[in-house]
Amino acid sequence: MKKITFLFFLTSMLIFQSCSSDSDEDSGASLPDEITYGREKVTISSALIEDFGNGFNGYNYDFTLKGTLDGKEYSFYVELYSPVIENDNRFRSGIFSYNPNPTAPAFFFDDAYITVDGQRVNVTGGKITVNANSDTNFEFTTDVSIENGKSMSVLYDGQFTVVSGR
Repeated sequence: MKKITFLFFLTSMLIFQSCSSDSDEDSGASLPDEITYGREKVTISSALIEDFGNGFNGYNYDFTLKGTLDGKEYSFYVELYSPVIENDNRFRSGIFSYNPNPTAPAFFFDDAYITVDGQRVNVTGGKITVNANSDTNFEFTTDVSIENGKSMSVLYDGQFTVVSGR
């Protein structure tokens, strides 16, 4: 009987521990705030938006995210355009597709690249997702290909410094 009681107690504790672990993982998970280039993971230390406003192809925000690893500076830059709907003149959250020759306003980007110690590598395709949490706080993720064939991604969820590009 003692063995059955002990086994019941042990099983109950394992179930309780498993449930409490699951709930911890679900609360407050956020992006790692990093640029991944090949096997290198670089913590983002600077996030900037240049607001160029409404233009021919839509509302234009230029995003630049930077970090340093082992004395090398890594920087990701992208020029994003979101469509302007009637007179609602602002940048919109969305999934932006690579399109170097847009013919109509849409969620797109036509220029993006990563620099590693000043060496530029262009983005050649893919998508970038931007979700606005406020006017200066954005969740930013990439799923892009680059011209040298290395793997590259950017994950960031946080504050950006916003400056006028006009």
